[in-house]
Amino acid sequence: GGRGEALLKTHYIIGVVHAADSSEQAVQRYNETAQHLNRVAGLLFDPHITFSVIPVITPGAIQVDKAAVDQGLVDFVLVPPFIAACSIEAGLTLPLAVVHSGGGDDLMRIGTVIFTSASNLDIDSVQDIRGKRIASVHHASLSDFLPAADLLESVGIHAAQDNEMVTLMWDRTSDIVNSVFSGVNDVAFLGTDFLQSYFAKENSRPFSDFKFLNTDNAMERRQQPSNLQEASIAEGIPEYFFLATTHVHWRVQKAVTDALLRLEAGDKASIQGGYNAFRPPPNLFAVTRLLEHFNVLQPSAVSGMRECANVWSLADTVTCPTGWQPKPETELGTIDFMSSSFTSGSCTENGLECAGLYCLCSPCLPAPMTLIFTEGGRNLCTKMGSCGGVQTEQKATRVYGVEYRYADIASPQNC
Repeated sequence: GGRGEALLKTHYIIGVVHAADSSEQAVQRYNETAQHLNRVAGLLFDPHITFSVIPVITPGAIQVDKAAVDQGLVDFVLVPPFIAACSIEAGLTLPLAVVHSGGGDDLMRIGTVIFTSASNLDIDSVQDIRGKRIASVHHASLSDFLPAADLLESVGIHAAQDNEMVTLMWDRTSDIVNSVFSGVNDVAFLGTDFLQSYFAKENSRPFSDFKFLNTDNAMERRQQPSNLQEASIAEGIPEYFFLATTHVHWRVQKAVTDALLRLEAGDKASIQGGYNAFRPPPNLFAVTRLLEHFNVLQPSAVSGMRECANVWSLADTVTCPTGWQPKPETELGTIDFMSSSFTSGSCTENGLECAGLYCLCSPCLPAPMTLIFTEGGRNLCTKMGSCGGVQTEQKATRVYGVEYRYADIASPQNC
């Protein structure tokens, strides 16, 4: 290529991850996809180029590792939409295609459901979810917690702060479901992909045991949802994205994209990969809107791009109602994948014990309030009022007005 153009290589590495697989299983799942690229895309180049699959993304990772990209250790990745959105926003990757595992043309395949037990007479709509116990996967999950929290917010309920406890169990779908039916938790937020896998198991509860919630009253519906798509509360998000890192030559990107889009449901790669086809990638606006709204996607002071915050730091990514802020990490607790127990001062002080990977118990506190007084400190300034004057070098007095907010309390703590 010309100056500044990415260099052609003879071998390209595809980093893969899959929520349902171990590292070895993920490689086995997508190995035939790499072989397909060898046969279709690789032969277009002289000398021929080849592709292989490696496991990538450790548990809990939020984006493709920048060092691995910079060092050329990975050229393409096949990752969930959360990691895809974070990596694209950080300027590390470019979307080439998206996995499509269903029929029709709808690419928003993964929806979100809110459910309780059908025998629970106290909860018939999301408006009833206040002061309850919630089970879910992760507080920044795009297919589980965030869409449900977004819906609750629309009816005036903050999912974390306005409920007794939120238990986050990561990938323990059966435990999440069982915790609701045992009465340990009142409701659960789950992605349709996780719940679909649950229903495929022999010992799963029947669909009729579930009461799926939305803003309407479940008991007053003419007809209950008959499948997970009907039960979903949101438009949904795409499936796994096939991304190219930014150093991959444009000709290779094009050849790979064309080869992926040629795959059909009956091909060996599709059967082994558990998908029907690849499609051109959809717009990620719905995904990035949720990440922005819930303080996960933030401006980077270093790169000038936007980047996803560390979602394993509760103090950095727990969102709070307006006028509130997250409690200190010492009270929220520290998430540890290797630990079998989680300790949160915020939960302990309320007599609550966490049975998940981690829990949120009233994680917010009122933000500090600033009170502004007139000169001499005797009276509060009125909003946009004159609080005093400052003498400038030009010997002219400029009067400054300030806008402030404060609580009507007799003994303000943060003057």
